[in-house]
Amino acid sequence: MADALALNLGVLLAIATLGIGLMLLLVSVVSYARLRSVKLLFAGGAFLVLAAEGALWTWRGISERVTDLPNVALNAVVLAFLYLSVAKR
Repeated sequence: MADALALNLGVLLAIATLGIGLMLLLVSVVSYARLRSVKLLFAGGAFLVLAAEGALWTWRGISERVTDLPNVALNAVVLAFLYLSVAKR
């Protein structure tokens, strides 16, 4: 039962990592289109990598029923802090 709970939590966090990564990628691309700052392209590339990592973890969790919960949770927390840093108040 505990293994199934950890697997489900890992897949849920991987899906959240994928979604937040894509959202932040979209924000950085729109910001680049407005400001033409190369730094925003680097930020967008980083968010693309994090979103791809979330997609791979999601695929691995669903198809192989294996998840690395500490790594998934750490990246979800990092992306949550990045999201909070760009969210408007």
